Amino acid sequence: MFIAVKSESRTRLISAHHKPAYDNLYEVEYAIGTYLVKFVRECGVKCLSNKRCISFFYNNLTGMCILHSNPFTYTVMSFSEKGWKFYLSQERAGRCLVNFFYYRELDLCYEFKPPIPRSVIDTGFVCPGTELMRIDSIERQEYIKLVTADIGKVYPDGICIQGKKTQ
Repeated sequence: MFIAVKSESRTRLISAHHKPAYDNLYEVEYAIGTYLVKFVRECGVKCLSNKRCISFFYNNLTGMCILHSNPFTYTVMSFSEKGWKFYLSQERAGRCLVNFFYYRELDLCYEFKPPIPRSVIDTGFVCPGTELMRIDSIERQEYIKLVTADIGKVYPDGICIQGKKTQ
C-alpha cells in the first residue's frame, strides 16, 4: 500500500508493508493510538499523520486499528486473535536509506543488523553512509528500550550502540 502525504514543504510517499509472519497477532501495550476505521488504508493514513507511528495493526473483521512507534523487530506480541494483520510503514524518497526505519518524532533513521565483529567496529566501518546509533538523550534511550524490550527472547546476542563507557 502506498500513500502520498502532502506537508507544508513537500509531498512524502510512504508505504505500508504487510508482514504475514505476524498474522493474527497484535499488541495493545504502548499503543500510541487506537481507532475504529472501515478500511486498512484509513489505518495507514492515521499512522502517517502521527510522527510517532512506525507500524500498525489492523483487524479486517472488526475494523480496529492500533498504531505503534515500535517496528516489532525485537518485541514479542502478547495477543492472538483472528483477523489481525501487521503493517510496517516506511518513508520512500525520504531522508533515510532504503530498509531503514524512520522515527519522525526524534528524526531518527535506524536499522537492525546482525552483530558486527569488534575488529570492524574499531576501524570505524559499519555500513557505508551510516554509523552506530548514539544515545544522546533520554528520549532516544527510552525509545530504544521500547523497541528492544524483548530482544533476549528473539535474538541471542546483544546489540551495539555507539558510545564510550564513562562514569
